[in-house]
Amino acid sequence: MKMRFLFLLVLVLTALVFLSSLAIAGTTGKIAGTITDKLSGEPIIGANVIVLGTSLGISTDINGEFLQCSFVRSYTPNRNLL
Repeated sequence: MKMRFLFLLVLVLTALVFLSSLAIAGTTGKIAGTITDKLSGEPIIGANVIVLGTSLGISTDINGEFLQCSFVRSYTPNRNLL
């Protein structure tokens, strides 16, 4: 009887850990892209990409690419041109 209880307890705890990891994985994401000059098509190095309404942001690399991970909320894409 004691072994059965222990087995069920381990099974329930394993299921809870698995389900909670699925919930966390479903609420995170990433924003990635490339910033280029509209006329020449060349990458823009060091452009700042900022998520409006947050303090989250990143700069582009030497290829004009950026990658920001671990977002917990959903955001509407917006583009500001200078």
